Amino acid sequence: MRGLGQHRQDNPGQDRAFRKRELATIVPRISRACAYTRWRIDYSMGLAMEGPTQGGVIDRVGYPHREWDLRLYDAPNGNPRCCLCWMDAEELVEDLGDFLAAFDTQVDVGVRQARA
Repeated sequence: MRGLGQHRQDNPGQDRAFRKRELATIVPRISRACAYTRWRIDYSMGLAMEGPTQGGVIDRVGYPHREWDLRLYDAPNGNPRCCLCWMDAEELVEDLGDFLAAFDTQVDVGVRQARA
């Protein structure tokens, strides 16, 4: 691959208060959209470890291409098997469009109405 790229490294699921709120599907797309609009990236890439992705999160982040058998050596959790997930700019824009078209737009879920 050649061209300007963006690598995403965050983990919104670390705090249990944010689990099961679809952040793993929303945050990567916000990150990619910001990178694309700011720098006109040619590719977006992410690194995923095999263990945490067994729950299906890797399928929900939107990357269509996966290159397995990368290894992190001497990491705090040993030598995990990883995959490089990637997409080109055209796939990025298409994924954002598909995601937004299917996204539930109700934004006030869980908001408690109170009087000031």
